[in-house]
Amino acid sequence: LGVRYPVSEHLSYGFTLYYSSRVWDYELIENYNYCYLNDPDPPGFCTEAQLSKDFNAGPGWRISFGELKWSRRQIDGSSTDVWTYVAPDGSEHPFYETLHEGDGNQQAGYSYTRDNNYLRMTEQGTERMIEFPDGTRHFFRDFDPEAGQYGQDWRLWKMKDRWDNWVQIVYETTEGPPGDYIETWTIDDSHDRSHTLIFKFDDNSTGGSSVQSVIPGIGRKHLIAAHLAAPHGHTADYFFVYDSSMIPVTCKDDSTTTPLVLTDVSMLKRIVMPNGDGSDWPSGPASYCDTGPCEEFQVSSYTAGDFSPAWKCWGNTGQEHHGRPNEQPGVIKSLRLPTGGLTEWTYENWQFPTEAGQHQVILADATGVDKKTVYSDNDSFGAIWDYTPDPLVVPGDYLVVNKLTDPEGNDSQYYFRTKASQSGSDWSGWDFGLPFRADRSDPFGFGTKMSSQHYQGSVASGHLLRTNWVVYNRDVLPDLLIGYERLPQDWYNTNRRVRRRLTTHGSGTSTYTLTGLGDFDGIGHFRRRQKKGTLPTDDTTMIVVTSYNPEQYQYNVDAGNNTASGGFVPWNVGAPWILNTYEFIRPNRKTGANEVTKRLYCFDSDTGALERARILQAKSQALRADDIIVEFERDNLGMGNLIEERHYGADSQGLDDGDFCDPSFELPSVPVFQIGYEWQYGASKQSYFEDPYTGFNTGFYLQDSEIDPNTGLVTKETDTSGYWTETTYDALARPTEVETANAARIEFEYFPATGQPGESFIRRKVFTVTKDNADTTILGRTRTFFDGLGKIVKEKRLVANAQWVERQTQYTDSGRLDRVSTWGAVGSPTGWTAYENYDRWGRPELIIPPDGIEHPEHIVTLDYTDVSSVARTVNIGTSRHPTTGEVQETQSTTTEHYDSHGALRKVTEPSGAGGATQDWFYDYDVHGNLATVTGGVQTRTFTYDGLGFLRSEDIPEREGPITYEEYDPFGNVLAMTENESRSRGKTFVYDSMNRLLAVYSGGLLAKEYDYWPTTGGSGWNQGRLNSATRHIDPNGGDGRDIVRAFDYGGVGGNVSKVTTSFAPPNQPPYFSFVQDYTWDDLGT
Repeated sequence: LGVRYPVSEHLSYGFTLYYSSRVWDYELIENYNYCYLNDPDPPGFCTEAQLSKDFNAGPGWRISFGELKWSRRQIDGSSTDVWTYVAPDGSEHPFYETLHEGDGNQQAGYSYTRDNNYLRMTEQGTERMIEFPDGTRHFFRDFDPEAGQYGQDWRLWKMKDRWDNWVQIVYETTEGPPGDYIETWTIDDSHDRSHTLIFKFDDNSTGGSSVQSVIPGIGRKHLIAAHLAAPHGHTADYFFVYDSSMIPVTCKDDSTTTPLVLTDVSMLKRIVMPNGDGSDWPSGPASYCDTGPCEEFQVSSYTAGDFSPAWKCWGNTGQEHHGRPNEQPGVIKSLRLPTGGLTEWTYENWQFPTEAGQHQVILADATGVDKKTVYSDNDSFGAIWDYTPDPLVVPGDYLVVNKLTDPEGNDSQYYFRTKASQSGSDWSGWDFGLPFRADRSDPFGFGTKMSSQHYQGSVASGHLLRTNWVVYNRDVLPDLLIGYERLPQDWYNTNRRVRRRLTTHGSGTSTYTLTGLGDFDGIGHFRRRQKKGTLPTDDTTMIVVTSYNPEQYQYNVDAGNNTASGGFVPWNVGAPWILNTYEFIRPNRKTGANEVTKRLYCFDSDTGALERARILQAKSQALRADDIIVEFERDNLGMGNLIEERHYGADSQGLDDGDFCDPSFELPSVPVFQIGYEWQYGASKQSYFEDPYTGFNTGFYLQDSEIDPNTGLVTKETDTSGYWTETTYDALARPTEVETANAARIEFEYFPATGQPGESFIRRKVFTVTKDNADTTILGRTRTFFDGLGKIVKEKRLVANAQWVERQTQYTDSGRLDRVSTWGAVGSPTGWTAYENYDRWGRPELIIPPDGIEHPEHIVTLDYTDVSSVARTVNIGTSRHPTTGEVQETQSTTTEHYDSHGALRKVTEPSGAGGATQDWFYDYDVHGNLATVTGGVQTRTFTYDGLGFLRSEDIPEREGPITYEEYDPFGNVLAMTENESRSRGKTFVYDSMNRLLAVYSGGLLAKEYDYWPTTGGSGWNQGRLNSATRHIDPNGGDGRDIVRAFDYGGVGGNVSKVTTSFAPPNQPPYFSFVQDYTWDDLGT
């Protein structure tokens, strides 16, 4: 909902409405007297179900910034007392006393998650603080302290970064009409933005009484309105419309105390979007929609279940088993988008192995999607994704297989581990739910297990294209309790993480791509990443080492005996929880030569902010005087935003080789370049070059913007010449007008989709009108039409003689590009280019141009070999008939070959003599820069240093190599030698604003450049090139200078005048001539 609101460089927030089909909660009740007979629960237990307590916009729907709960649900419905963070998306993250089982740093008041999110919670008096790995902090308070330990209502009340930037939430409950209660959330931030979310409580119905009651005596709440800050001081008003419905209780409930039906449950039906013009709603969504079309989401239907008396699985007599239906009640079945498109879901009761254990019967089955159908402009024809569970799963397999068939009939099979019982002898049972099958190992001995297989066509008759394999690591497992099983979550919450990924290409092939991770720091980071493969052009292994948190050493686990090694040092509880910093990044490219580069980094340990970076020039990893150091200064007393950036070193300035993170490290007294930054309302407002000697703003802007206070959107941009562009937005943050200093202005008008898809469906569309700068004359119009899924299907524009032309685009049911017409008369599209025969990965194998039907030889064919190559066949003109002039065509195939890193390594093309096939080979350096090109008798060689700067090139078109001896920190060449035989070097001079001032050739001035002042001046001249002088005879004598002078008074800031003069150095010109340029408001 709305935009994302920036608070600082490090903190932002937004409003997101999430949906989950897990609408029911379950709890095992140990009371035989209240259970139906013959149910599958353990003796003396029955399952009670209730609508989930986590939803506040109707069952399944939720808007939240996060909550904290004292208790947690288990997969089997049982619970244990523990703090649990509930994230905005509804996912739950329980806390433990230590980060890993067996860590020696247990301390009262501190706890940690173990599910790869790496959160730390600290008790701070009556508050709880959760720290995220990036340093962000969320603060929670109990808003119902009288409710007792399990009735507490811990809510997020403030978010902060490591400086003084914050977002705050205030909750207030008021009584409206008799029996009506309203809860208002007011969300403010440190830039004085304010938003409100308004909730209404259900009445004390069966639906309300069966779920969490925030206020005693009344039921659950549901969101009815969201009033969010919108551009230009407006408010974006979202309204949420509900149906009061009856829902049967899920048949997984076998308790005699639970009602068969929940009444008066508020089911979300519509989300009405803000009025597009930014004005207030007349009196809520109903009256507005009566007078004009609404942009809205529509939830067309939910699963209803069966209301018959025998609907309960076990029968009212406790003797009869009726079987469970495929759909749990209250789950979404269809959703219509504001663009008119429709998505429908059907469900199936997915079966799982039942060996889970005494308290895990609820794992035996679950409601899962059976089919997803997406409709664009016609609800009768849609793209279907079909999900099929393996019906032959048996407990001993510890495996489920899920097959997905896409709309083109291609199958994918996904494998999941299902061993849920735990064993202390072989430490098995921790990997429940992970995406692999344990009985299939890769054929290369990498230790990976099969995760998924992807086919062109069906599993039964198609071709296997790719197989993905994985292997996981975990933390030390908790010991099993004597006489009891551990709650399964305690074994699943062991920071389970992928250590290796393998992709094999084809069936029975030796071609693969392997990515391996190693050197785990124990707090979320593998420090070493290695990638290699055996594609036909593979000869390179890339290794990247990022030295995260070196003081933590390593955290390794021997899975066989469940012990840790590596010397892991737990994080100091007194230190800020900032985990994502590192000391260096070291890429290593292993091929014929072993190339290594390195970058060093300094971070502030209290804030996680980057302070300095050093890029090493030498590939030997040695510190050198010609390294580059970039220093970052922040507003550490305020918002922590970047305010200055200073660049030192390279060949233009010598650096010391000490510890550059030490505050006593001496940098050169003056940087080569210095950039200043300013921020406004949490967003970047300005960046500009500063004088390195004085630190003053030079007036040469890289960015100069005005920021909308409500949203952080850019409303005005001004370039360094002073030329500006201003944008106005509607309440949905869409541009409605773009105005410039002296060029054309563009107005946008948006029309929502109306009606139902089919003949009466009116597509969503956007109209633009281009006017002259004076806003008096229309210069052009465009109209853009979208299909039900938001893809462009028609474009119209007004051309000469007040005629409209259009171009149409068509798509397949699955959304792939089908064909595109040329521009032509309205209603009569012609000249179609068609895209056909898509492969498994969405790539067309045929491109049929407009004349392809009459001339099939013009059809472009593409032949793919998975990711390793693509062969493109076209007809090209090779000669012309001497009499008729007809172009003679020859079929030509060019094949591109790629390696496992996605780099082009070989091109085969008919470029040899007489059309002979020629191979061209490409190689790269550690930065990914092109290093060599070889083919036939030609070789091109390029060498780079550790900074990534080109140091030499040797190409057939030039005599001898070209060397680049000197660079500045921005990568500008300062000195180069074209070749040794002529020994005529060139040097280049730049100013502190990164502008070229002069070029010297052989020590003599050859070219010089002068610039307009960065302030004052006429037209749009500021900071731009004033004159360029070329010295024809730099050796003196009867030399001549050619001087070109520029003025920028044209529309759009374009050149308005160029004066060219020819004169002796520093003398009046022999002659000159002037070229004047005039532009219309369209910039032509």
